[in-house]
Amino acid sequence: PFGARGPPGAGGQAGSPAEFYWGLPVITRWWFTVCISSTLLAAVGMLSPATLYLDWSAILYKFQIWRLLTNFCFLGKFGWPFIMNLIFMVQYSKTLEQDFKGVAADFLWMLLLGASLLMFVNHVQAWR
Repeated sequence: PFGARGPPGAGGQAGSPAEFYWGLPVITRWWFTVCISSTLLAAVGMLSPATLYLDWSAILYKFQIWRLLTNFCFLGKFGWPFIMNLIFMVQYSKTLEQDFKGVAADFLWMLLLGASLLMFVNHVQAWR
């Protein structure tokens, strides 16, 4: 509906989904892929969302350490909230990763520190 130039104010031509995907910085692209994949697998019943959320007893007593990462990758079932969460995640992650001047390891380190702090606060709140 907007033609080859994209929506008003977009500042460039509308590209294909492949151009969008491969144009994302590397960490953002991986995170985007994992978020889409986990939601798609949950939607078709191949993956239970109950195995993805942050469950401290499962982590500490059943050694399900994947939960430390997967709780940041499952954005819920398909729908408007999923799309909005995915848009915000991609936009902010892309902007931040570009601010790191292409040093993916520094951006990944920042994400891991932020995730660790969030999980620490969650763990402390769980004991209250």
